[in-house]
Amino acid sequence: MTQKPRVISLNASSHGEILSLDLFPGCAAVTRVFPLQLEQGQTQVIITDLPSDLNPKLVDVTYDKESGATANTVTCSRKESTDRDLRDRKILIEEALGRCKHTKASLDKFLGSIDVNTRVDVANLEQTMYSYRNVFDDTTKEERRLDRQLEAVNKEIEELHLKEVPTVLTITTDYGSNNSGKAILTVKYVVTTLSWAVRYILHTWEDEQFPGGWKPAATLKYLLVVINQTGEALNNMQYIRLHTVCVSLDSPLQVPWVSEAETEGQELARVEGSIFRLNTERPITIPSDGKQHELTLAEFGMAASISLCVTPQSDPRSYRRGRFKNQSQWNLLSGVARIFISDRFAGQSQINDVGSGEYFDCSLRIEPGITAVTHDPKADNNVWRAVED
Repeated sequence: MTQKPRVISLNASSHGEILSLDLFPGCAAVTRVFPLQLEQGQTQVIITDLPSDLNPKLVDVTYDKESGATANTVTCSRKESTDRDLRDRKILIEEALGRCKHTKASLDKFLGSIDVNTRVDVANLEQTMYSYRNVFDDTTKEERRLDRQLEAVNKEIEELHLKEVPTVLTITTDYGSNNSGKAILTVKYVVTTLSWAVRYILHTWEDEQFPGGWKPAATLKYLLVVINQTGEALNNMQYIRLHTVCVSLDSPLQVPWVSEAETEGQELARVEGSIFRLNTERPITIPSDGKQHELTLAEFGMAASISLCVTPQSDPRSYRRGRFKNQSQWNLLSGVARIFISDRFAGQSQINDVGSGEYFDCSLRIEPGITAVTHDPKADNNVWRAVED
């Protein structure tokens, strides 16, 4: 007699720790790990409350090699919610509305059939008109009441369709050891209802002690803005990796594993994308609420060179511009930077993609007290000079 497989039921958010979050243009890959206690034979591992938009083609399931466990089959299903009762109510309301419309049409037809040119009993006509008005008014009130009910039912049906339907993952596992043992189940999956962008906060300082009146150093805070609509909260992940290359949504998921060796020192710069190891002692939670959540990924110093920039033939204004060196181990992705000069907000500027060790230019502010003056642009000796007002 075939023995039924043992069943282990897990909740994704309660039992699974997020190891890493890989962010790609247009989608994200979540890696969760589940510690299990397996026994000899076959086990069905059922994981509930996974995101509703999980792509079943892009699910990767593995066990740690030390356990010797193997995942044979993986199936995805959804807890489809039923709206049968709502649809039955809608049909009954629509049928009642049809009867109301038919009643009003019959009354109008009857009233139109009365010929006042023929001999008509006035008393009966008054009674008929009185009854007509009463029935017509009552039918109109009932029709309006049913319209409100129909609107409410349609709204409930719409909300039910918009409601996130969690995904259930069923994994058939074989474990050959004679003794029970611990195993680590790793599940990677792709979701498309998580969007993100990179932002920065750049600090530089005016200081008369230095040549040119500016401190030759700056600090940059690397920020990540995430909008989570996956239906699951992202809690206390250990790593976040940013990718500039889209993941294929039609082929098996290939997200490289984050190992300790890849996160030591300058090894970070050699990995595709930028890897940020987060402080797990200060848990980060990104709830699924559709709102913007800003996370600080890193903060580091940079060498800075501040200069005055003028283009008098096109713009008489003068601009303060900074040239900075990315001395961090991370690549800077394209994003908007909030500029602070001597701890005062000066404006915003765009930072384009910058590799580790590379230089980039950034506009800091307009200098209102300096204008550019030129000679006749047709003259051969055309020159410009900055004039302080």
